[in-house]
Formats: sequence, C-alpha cells, structure tokens
Amino acid sequence: MEIQNVELILFDAYGTLFEFESDQFRGAIAQILDDQKINFSYEEFYKTWVDKYSESGVWGLSGPKQEDPCPDIVLNGPIPRWHSQWEIWRRQFEKTFLHHQITGDSETAANIVRELIAQAELYTDAKEALSLLSTFKINVGVLSNADEDFLHTSLDKTEFSFDIVESSESLRIYKPHRDIFRTVCKMSGYEPNQILYVGDSPIADIGGAYNAGLQTLWIRRNPIKNAEKVENDPRFALMLDKLPNPDFVTDSLMSIPNLMNDN
Repeated sequence: MEIQNVELILFDAYGTLFEFESDQFRGAIAQILDDQKINFSYEEFYKTWVDKYSESGVWGLSGPKQEDPCPDIVLNGPIPRWHSQWEIWRRQFEKTFLHHQITGDSETAANIVRELIAQAELYTDAKEALSLLSTFKINVGVLSNADEDFLHTSLDKTEFSFDIVESSESLRIYKPHRDIFRTVCKMSGYEPNQILYVGDSPIADIGGAYNAGLQTLWIRRNPIKNAEKVENDPRFALMLDKLPNPDFVTDSLMSIPNLMNDN
C-alpha cells in the first residue's frame, strides 16, 4: 500500500514520537514511592494507578473500557469540562493512595511525572523519519493529549520544527473525540482525508482519527507485548476486535518515508 493524497502528517507525541511508555511510568512510580518513603510494591501500585485512569479522566466511568473501547460519548458526545493531564495524574495518585490506604502526596507525585515526561527523548526511528520527511514537500505536525508546558519542553529539545502543534490543553478537547481532529483540520485548511494521523494508541489515536475521517497509521511500538496480551487476556483481544482497522500498520516510523517514496 501507498500513502496517497496526504498533505499533512500529524503525529501523536508520547509513545509515538517520544519514548515514554509503561516502563517509564513504572520508573516514575518507583521514584515517587522511594521519595515519599512508601514501602509498597511498585508493580502493584502501578497496576492500580493504571486502573484508576478511566475514572480520573475527563469522561469518568463513562469513558473507554475493555468491553466498549470507543463508546459514542467519547467519540461524538458533548465535550466534557477540560482538565489538565497533570490534574488527571493527580487524581490517579489520590485514588491509588486511597485504594491501598497509603498516606501520600498526590500533587508531588503528579509533578514528578510531569517533570520526567518533559525530558522524554525521541525514539531513534522517529528522529530518522522526521529527518527524511523534512526533505518532502509535506506538512508535519503534532496533536497530543498533553499539557502545553511539558509538551513544548519535549518538542523544544528536538532539532525539528513542526508546521502545527496542538494539544488537548490548547484546544480544550481530548482525543478520541471527533472535534479535536476536526478542529485541527479546519485550522490546517485540509480535509480529513488529506491528513494522516500516526499514533500508538488503538483507542485515542486510531479509533478517534478514523471516526473523524482521517487516514490512520498505527505504530505498534510493542508488537510482542500486544501479541502476548491478545493470547493471555481475552478482553484485550475483544477491544482490538471492536476497533476500526487502520489504513497502515507498522513497527517503525521509518515506514512512512518509504511508503511515500512508493507513491
């Protein structure tokens, strides 16, 4: 397959361009528990913290879940009152401390995550792909569920300039809602089918962009882990089965310039 009729390539940030995934969040949890002198299993705390994400997010318990990963309310429903990603992290920590009956400082914990994610480095393939794309006559941008402070700190550390950079904070909308993608379409002047959205999240990135009419490319950063999840967790297989098929699937962002060269 070839990338055709695309005028703008939009990238998700963390987990797609910048290396900050489950292992980095685990490291942040370990640092937080150590700093706060909390003697508790890092892994158990991390799993609970992840489980608390949905109820801490902008849609609460009506948001994405395994049985219905992209409920209509998060795709097309009323836009909820905006909360910073920092506030969502703070709520996660607050709920996790309460769940395990631990006395902890949720604000300090959220601050550490924000500080660490701001220092995230580009994946090697992201750096190489962006370098090659700069030689093409195509616009490149970033659309991320992120706060402006840590997103721009991460971007400023790179050598690349982007034609458009928007976030859930700048637009006051969260992926996977249709309006965050459609707003960027209007701002860029391109129709949805002229934009390729590249992301690692099957829900926020692929499900959301597909619903808004954009072309989609799923970057599978951990194909082995995904395969293990499908084999060991029927709920994960069900989630993937309910999501739309992306236009492209790849294990490396270097596939993008190659797909364009074939065009």
